[in-house]
Amino acid sequence: MISIKKTLLFTVILFLVAFSGCGKKQVDTTINQESVRSIGNLVTIEGYYNNVAEYTKPAGVGISHLGEKDRKIWCEYKGWARVGVNMKEVTLTQKGTNVTVTIPEAKVLDYGIDESTFTKESFVMNKDGFFNKNPISVDEQNKMINEAQETMKKQANGDEDLLKRAQDKAKNIIEGYINSLGEINGVTYNINFNYVATSDKNENE
Repeated sequence: MISIKKTLLFTVILFLVAFSGCGKKQVDTTINQESVRSIGNLVTIEGYYNNVAEYTKPAGVGISHLGEKDRKIWCEYKGWARVGVNMKEVTLTQKGTNVTVTIPEAKVLDYGIDESTFTKESFVMNKDGFFNKNPISVDEQNKMINEAQETMKKQANGDEDLLKRAQDKAKNIIEGYINSLGEINGVTYNINFNYVATSDKNENE
């Protein structure tokens, strides 16, 4: 029969082995790429632009259009463009505590009209002909605004200061997020950033 002393000694040894094993448990320092991508709209900024939309409808030709005049319409309003980094395109590679984050160039992610500056009073037309009218349809007005919006989008995609601020914001937020994980895990990460051209930026201009 095993003595009580030997049993107690055996139990203490097992406890010490188990305790020492727990002490050597390594912290998982792997950074999940999807968690970085989930930051989402936090990395966007907005720019505002004073826009002028213009359209000229030429007078018709022929006897039925005698007296018609070229009809001009224009509209002044403010538009906005949301610029940022598409986080779905961010990639992350890691070797130990060395982390490389590759982010695309900032670009226009969304854009629209400041409705508070866009009213019926915003539209101005020159006078119509005395004998024959040369009306401008709602579809023609909408086309005019859409073209102005596309011009604004190109302007925003060429706004180097706005794009740089958006890209810097993305870098700082991602860097802050990774450093926060490092503080939780008791790890200091060495973070490097690579920047790649956005393939669809020019295609969407």
